[in-house]
Amino acid sequence: MIAQHYLHAPLYTKSVFVFDWDGTILDSMPQKSLNFVRAFKSTIPESLQSELVDSMKGHYLQLSGHPRKYIFDEILNLLNLEPKEITFDHFNAEFEVLNKQNLIHAKLFVDALDLLRALIDEGRQIFISSSVPPKELVDLVGAILPDSIRQNISSILGSLDDFSKGKGHLQRIINETGATRDQILVVGDDVADYELSLEAGVDCILVDRGRILQGRKICTVNNLYQLRDNLKNEIQGTR
Repeated sequence: MIAQHYLHAPLYTKSVFVFDWDGTILDSMPQKSLNFVRAFKSTIPESLQSELVDSMKGHYLQLSGHPRKYIFDEILNLLNLEPKEITFDHFNAEFEVLNKQNLIHAKLFVDALDLLRALIDEGRQIFISSSVPPKELVDLVGAILPDSIRQNISSILGSLDDFSKGKGHLQRIINETGATRDQILVVGDDVADYELSLEAGVDCILVDRGRILQGRKICTVNNLYQLRDNLKNEIQGTR
């Protein structure tokens, strides 16, 4: 069961569902973390690579969910690297190439597909909100997500410096749908998704497939079948 006391409003009242992409719908994080390390290595002096490479992946996974530029700057700081010598544009271009080459082969989570189909059947509005840059995200979603689901996604929102996941995306969704914050639910997979939603005053449920978030005061499910079934049961209970 979902811990309802962590939500501002009951699940059945949610009319707008906002999904993270990587790690929530697409099983991409193992490959994406490798891509990140390869892209980051390409931007730093070779003399530093061997001592830093082991820590890069862990830092990336901990920061995952935040906008890409934020992650890049935070890791530079954590590794005590000088930003003037390492450009984000160089890193981002390499990272994007690797993602386009490799993530096209990543698998969609079956539980995510089932939940999306259930929400479509219930007439709920669906958005995708990601820290991935807009064009990269739209291209990947278009190539991977089945047309029957893709056609029912209201908007695919990627992140730029002045418009990013969290407050920016959620305000756009509020403006577009007319929904209140209590009528919106963010579905993500990491703590950053929860923190960005909390900052925006919107409920969030995290799918914790690895059961690493247990014990935190965060609303979680072990898989998205649980979220689908809880929603179905609540709807039936109101009819």
